[in-house]
Amino acid sequence: WLHGYATLNPERPSMVTSFLLLQLQKIGQHFDAYVPFLMWISLNPFRSEDLVCEQSGDKEYPPRALGVAREAAAWIKTRPNATPDQIAYVIALAQMVQSAMTDADGIWLDWDLVNLLKRAGHRGAAADVLGRVLKKKRGEFWVWKEAADLYRDDQPELALACYCHALRLGAEPQFVGKTHASLGLFLKEEGNTAQAISEAEIAAAIYDREDWHCPSGLAELLRID
Repeated sequence: WLHGYATLNPERPSMVTSFLLLQLQKIGQHFDAYVPFLMWISLNPFRSEDLVCEQSGDKEYPPRALGVAREAAAWIKTRPNATPDQIAYVIALAQMVQSAMTDADGIWLDWDLVNLLKRAGHRGAAADVLGRVLKKKRGEFWVWKEAADLYRDDQPELALACYCHALRLGAEPQFVGKTHASLGLFLKEEGNTAQAISEAEIAAAIYDREDWHCPSGLAELLRID
């Protein structure tokens, strides 16, 4: 039915496209036509009303555009075969929406942008955005783990420091397990096999305790003699 609607060549963006996006974002990452439909609307698929916070009684809700942009980022994340044009479009979309967000709402879109920019190969830009997230969430475990993953290829010493800081902050078992596993694989790449195996054993113990499936990379590391 979206194809049929598109053949009518309607005005866009419009109240109708805003309504459609509000509905489609609920299933966006599971709907193959989600980002193509956004691209069909225009580079900016929103009306001005979609970019302002909504009031309901005493409560204020984030702009509709935020949910649409975050779902588009999730669509890219779950599709390894997303095209460079689709990735570039969603990056531009997220940056445009970000410019209209408050700090409280924009932090999560920044997080999406880090992953989008990494996916596009823009590691310097991803590091800049991650720096904004670190300033706002410096006491939280997950941003330091993400920083370590980002820096591991270009700045291994900095990556190691970020992994260690993430583990010092601590978190739920599943996150700590993933970090020990990532650190183990990183240390193996750096030639520190003994410490890599030690980290892998810590991660494996967490996965076993929680009855989770052991990732293939971790299993391979544990098989090293």
